Amino acid sequence: MTIELKPCPFCGGVGEIVANASGDWVARCVDCAATGGWSNHQPVAARFWNMRSLAVAVDGAKETLDRSIRDLYAQRRPLTRAARLGTLSCSDTTRLHAIDRLRAIEVDIDALEAAERALAAALAATLVTLKDHPPSKDRT
Repeated sequence: MTIELKPCPFCGGVGEIVANASGDWVARCVDCAATGGWSNHQPVAARFWNMRSLAVAVDGAKETLDRSIRDLYAQRRPLTRAARLGTLSCSDTTRLHAIDRLRAIEVDIDALEAAERALAAALAATLVTLKDHPPSKDRT
C-alpha cells in the first residue's frame, strides 16, 4: 500500500512515516522534524499529517479573528466610555453616528466570536472522527 504524504506545512520538506517500539505510527518531516498525530494505523497517521495544512490554516484564521476582535474591542472602549459619561464633544448627529458605530462594532464582535467557535468545533470534530474511525485496511 502506497501512502502519499503532503509536503511539510512549516518548511515544505518531505514527510516520512515511522513507527515507535509499541507499533504506533507518526508522520514527520525529514527536514524540520515537525510531526503529525500518532496512531496505531499507518493510514490514519498519514491523514493526520496531510491535515496539518488544514490545521495551520485554521490556526491562521483563528489568529486573524483574535486580532480583529481585539481591534474591535479597542475601538469600542472609548466610544462606550464617552457615551456613558455623556462627554462626547460633538454635535448630536455625530453622537448618534458614534452610537450607531458602537452597535455595529458589537454585532461584528459577536459574528467574529461565532465564527471562531465554529472553526474550532469543525477542526475538533474532524480530528475526533479520524481517531474514532480509522480507515479500513483494504482502503488507502
